[in-house]
Amino acid sequence: MKRPVVCGVDLWPGSEDVARLAVALADELDRPLSVVHVRHGAGRGAGPTLGQVRELRRLGTLVQRLGGAGRSATALRAGEPSEELLAAARERDAELLV
Repeated sequence: MKRPVVCGVDLWPGSEDVARLAVALADELDRPLSVVHVRHGAGRGAGPTLGQVRELRRLGTLVQRLGGAGRSATALRAGEPSEELLAAARERDAELLV
């Protein structure tokens, strides 16, 4: 299995540029793409909240719009963004973290 490009996004307008770069890098490197959004400080509950489900949908829509939907995965995490993104990259044995 090829090691993915992991991209962290915060779902603000500027994160679309970061996701676009990650899609281009994944294409260039012929790697899968894993797009991760971290809810800062949010607790881990038994299941996703309605707000988290909406965020996942927004994340999926962003990836589709940028052309990365065919070989990408999305994930929603909770905690300190920098720590969670690094953990996501390690868990996936990422080729690159954007």
